[in-house]
Amino acid sequence: MSAYGSGIDISIEKALKKFPISGLGGVVLGSQLPWLEATLLANGAAHVETIEYGKIVSEHPKVSTLLPHEANKKFLNGTLVKYDFAASFSSVEHSGMGRYGDPMDPVADIEAVGLLSCYVKKGGKLFLGVPSGGDSIHWNAHRIYGAKRYPLLTINWKLLGVFGFVKWGFADWDTQPLLVFERA
Repeated sequence: MSAYGSGIDISIEKALKKFPISGLGGVVLGSQLPWLEATLLANGAAHVETIEYGKIVSEHPKVSTLLPHEANKKFLNGTLVKYDFAASFSSVEHSGMGRYGDPMDPVADIEAVGLLSCYVKKGGKLFLGVPSGGDSIHWNAHRIYGAKRYPLLTINWKLLGVFGFVKWGFADWDTQPLLVFERA
């Protein structure tokens, strides 16, 4: 169960029912508490690797962790095994804001989701939850994605479905539908 309430949990369960991950290996981008990893494993994921700025120690046999620079190094030297899917919820919007020990970078969120398209197999899925509404930045906490920044964030992905409520035009950090994309 997430810390975001039953509406989010229902959206995630519906998305995973429509786009099953049973037996597949995936990557989670950003994690302070492993609720998303646990949800993915409970829905049949074979293995989940978490990429996070803070060092995480996991003793679970189906969960491994990497720091971003480690993932990038593995990708560049050809040792990163491509994932079947990626998932990120309430994480990408913080990228590049410095809040969680990451370097300041105005396009780090776009770069992070772009890197996921390099890490995921062609046809693989992306389960993405970020605050949706009117484009805005709430320094140094998070971004809210609207008609201008959302297309930039997901440029390498094809939208397959929206699970949850979207209030386009309103800047609201707690409106985080789960969007499912396919790697183009």
